[in-house]
Amino acid sequence: MVSHCKANGNPRPLFEEKAGAFVITFFRQPDEGINDVFHFIQNNHGLRTTQLCAALGIAPKTIERWISMLKSDGKIEFRGSKKTGGYYATLNP
Repeated sequence: MVSHCKANGNPRPLFEEKAGAFVITFFRQPDEGINDVFHFIQNNHGLRTTQLCAALGIAPKTIERWISMLKSDGKIEFRGSKKTGGYYATLNP
């Protein structure tokens, strides 16, 4: 199992004993879509959520979730007014 996880680029599984049962927890790869959105914003300054959805072909809820994560990590920020502003990559992510 460990070698298959490594071959697929996934983190090593966690092996535990819980209440007399043997439990294996598998972890997924970090979501690469977030990185795609970040790089797209770096190369296309000032886009709004709807424009990002159209350009990348990703559902609005997914884009909003990823933008929220990027904002909390300090990688992007929203500049401008609510009606005309857009997202920009910060200088020091």
